[in-house]
Amino acid sequence: GRGRAGVGDPRESFRRQEASVDSSTARKIIEIIKNDRDVARDLLEKDIPEDASYIWQSHYEADYNEMCLALLVAVRHQVERELVLIAARVPDDRRELDQARYRHEVENERKRLKNDGWKGIIAKLQLETFSSWDSSMKLLQILVNLYKHDPWVTPDRELLSFLNLPMGVPYAPLAESQDVKEGLNAYLGLEERSNFCDIASELLDRADQFLAEVKSKTKRKKLKRHAVSLNPDTFLR
Repeated sequence: GRGRAGVGDPRESFRRQEASVDSSTARKIIEIIKNDRDVARDLLEKDIPEDASYIWQSHYEADYNEMCLALLVAVRHQVERELVLIAARVPDDRRELDQARYRHEVENERKRLKNDGWKGIIAKLQLETFSSWDSSMKLLQILVNLYKHDPWVTPDRELLSFLNLPMGVPYAPLAESQDVKEGLNAYLGLEERSNFCDIASELLDRADQFLAEVKSKTKRKKLKRHAVSLNPDTFLR
């Protein structure tokens, strides 16, 4: 679980990463985690076949689960970022947006989000009309908030209620709980033996689908084309 990796372990820096990532990068990261997980499990079964299952579950599996949870933080942030960008292009007039005004509108949306929460963007983009907003995207939000803010990362009432799991019984931390993993698999319609890499991949797919639906059903302003300077002094650095 938490704290198993050493201070210099690259897994620790990965867990702390909360920057958003695009879908292509996220999928590559999931594949890296999954491949490393499979190699580690195969080596363990080859070297200590009689105790491999116990050692894997008690010492290794939670670390890979937690890396997938850390990635979901980045996925959730990307969803938030995309919704802000979409909302900034919802027209209040028919004029095209030039780059300067677009950036200004994005900053305005970010300020409103910071000051007033999600209610403005929810209303502006009519997010409650999308079935996944209150289902898979809500689950993503609950998981990410729990992972980020609970010091022990123990399943809370909101997650247990969402997954229809029993209350009032002790649970292991999120990355170690077999019951929570089974609850997530059942909710997402995954096979019972699916692991957190599969769960992360499924939530990533659903986030992509949700954003695509929002974009397709939201009337957005066109972005005005602008000249690109070929002067090296103006290149991003």
